[in-house]
Amino acid sequence: MKPVSTILTLRILLLPILSIVIVSVLVIYVYRTSFDASAILDFVSALVSMILVNLLVWERLRDSLSKKLEYIHENFLDKLNERFQRDIFHFWREGIDGMKSDLERYGRFMGISLYPKALLKQIETFLIIYKKYDSKREEIINIGKKDLESQFDQYLWFYLLGLRDLKESYLRPMRDRTSFFKLHEEKASIVKKKQAELIAEIKNHSEECEKIQVEILAKLEDFLLTNHLSLELKLL
Repeated sequence: MKPVSTILTLRILLLPILSIVIVSVLVIYVYRTSFDASAILDFVSALVSMILVNLLVWERLRDSLSKKLEYIHENFLDKLNERFQRDIFHFWREGIDGMKSDLERYGRFMGISLYPKALLKQIETFLIIYKKYDSKREEIINIGKKDLESQFDQYLWFYLLGLRDLKESYLRPMRDRTSFFKLHEEKASIVKKKQAELIAEIKNHSEECEKIQVEILAKLEDFLLTNHLSLELKLL
């Protein structure tokens, strides 16, 4: 992946200057017998002026690109990076559709993409699968609430259903509450048999989402590091 500043330099500075020089050399060579020393000097002077103007344009565009890239980073890429570092259970999708649309609309400069290639497509795919996951997750939560009523603990519930891991620091106090833990365990055992298909769907959707999350984060990290932008790790 090339830095966006390098792409701009190639398009606005190096390629145009190279083209100007090549054309100029060809013109001088073809019409060399028609040029006297004074004409050649004027031609070279005009050529140098064109190159200097090109340099000035490139410098201003480079500054504009840098400012827009910083804006895109601060308002979109950094926020997306933070969101997709969250585990699937705590993922927060609100606002992502808007950021995706704004990136698609405003995330370019002189035809240069200011975000990783195929990022928006991957986000769209993720959101489609996440919507399925979230819907199925809500079903299994409602089953737990119905069976356990006021005692329901969704973290313990998902752990006992094999849908997520829990740290021992969270589990230990739960196990100490013997009747509370046993009640969740008994209900979860029944639900695992009755709702095996639903649980399998939740697992599959979760794994698909996590796989795409890894790909999205890898793209964002590569893009941010390549363009010398800060990469904040906020794993949750």
